[in-house]
Amino acid sequence: MGLDLYEINIPRQYLPLYQAGIVYLFPQRTSEPLEEKDVAPSGCGLGNQNKGPAENYPPPWSFLWKNLWPPYTMVWTYWQLAQDIGPAPNRERTQLIKTILAKLCWPKGSVAFWPISSFDGHRHIPDQDMFWSGVQKLHAQIVVVFGRTAFHALFPDNDPCFGFTTTPDKLQIVHVPGPDDMLPDNREMKNLAWNMLCPLVPGR
Repeated sequence: MGLDLYEINIPRQYLPLYQAGIVYLFPQRTSEPLEEKDVAPSGCGLGNQNKGPAENYPPPWSFLWKNLWPPYTMVWTYWQLAQDIGPAPNRERTQLIKTILAKLCWPKGSVAFWPISSFDGHRHIPDQDMFWSGVQKLHAQIVVVFGRTAFHALFPDNDPCFGFTTTPDKLQIVHVPGPDDMLPDNREMKNLAWNMLCPLVPGR
């Protein structure tokens, strides 16, 4: 079972409708990993008319975009995200991310997940342009980057130390330990990630 992005990505003002069973406005919810065939046609989601076109996005960005309702305060990403929203997720990684979100107790819809790479079944292929295009269209103020590999793919010339930084256009970058750092049970890395995430303020 992959990341359940449906409730995570539904803005909190629409979540009561979704939870009350008014699902025809939303993509079909499933317990299986998100696949392109499961996504509602363009224009069927609340807010889609204000999102801007994404016709140039290839999978996985194209079908993931259809399930997002900007704006989002935060975008989260990690190196293997494209794999974990597809048909071959890693259970330990996805459970770790779900647990972190659950313990933060933020309103659902505070975080948008956006891949830094595509996954062809064998390897991850980074694409900075796709990533930053999505961040811009999601109107994010904070980007949380899990792990050194993902951070290096985005900022190859920067020091890969965990920490906070701000880009010239006032986008806050939060570099925290990734799933590979925290698993199977690295308490030091988990505590570091937790202490960096807790002060963030999710708003809409």
